[in-house]
Amino acid sequence: MILQVLLGCLVFAFALAIGGAFWAMRVVDKRVAGRARPMDVQGKVVVSSAPGKVLSLAIGLALLGGLASALQALDAVQALAHGYSAGFIDLYVVIPEGWQRVYYWLAAVVDPIATILLIGGAILVIARRWPGQILLTTGCALAVAVGVFGSAVKPALFVGGPAGTVDRVVYLALLAFPIATIVMTWSPSATRRCRPQPTYPHVTC
Repeated sequence: MILQVLLGCLVFAFALAIGGAFWAMRVVDKRVAGRARPMDVQGKVVVSSAPGKVLSLAIGLALLGGLASALQALDAVQALAHGYSAGFIDLYVVIPEGWQRVYYWLAAVVDPIATILLIGGAILVIARRWPGQILLTTGCALAVAVGVFGSAVKPALFVGGPAGTVDRVVYLALLAFPIATIVMTWSPSATRRCRPQPTYPHVTC
């Protein structure tokens, strides 16, 4: 029952993120209405170009990160309600206790928030809205924080005992994706796209 309720909340969160992103776009459009639009030397309005390769990769990673955070939230709720599967050949169920239980509670609460931020931020960046950079950075930062804490308390990958050095290295290596997303989101090309500066026709005396 709990899993079904969370799944419904997760679907609602997706819809809320998309609707909120488009609402923010309309608000920004109203605020910038009447301002000078970018023009070329002939005085023609410059048409918005498609995202560059770096920004496109950042958007793709953000959307995948949002999906991964959603799946981790469902997995955390499953672990809290029924335990997590352990073992490689002989599977068995382990009920999380102590810091592991704290981690799964943290993931169940924070990961849905990260999902909303990442998906909403990606939509805003596609629409060339500067708040998208803030949302993406915040979502990635939450994912990194939960991932670092999880790498210290999560169980091993294929057994039910504590994680070893290799397991922790794997957990930390996965955090390279949200960190790379932050770096690419604030690259010069991404900043120029999200915060374009208007250019005016060249006037000669």
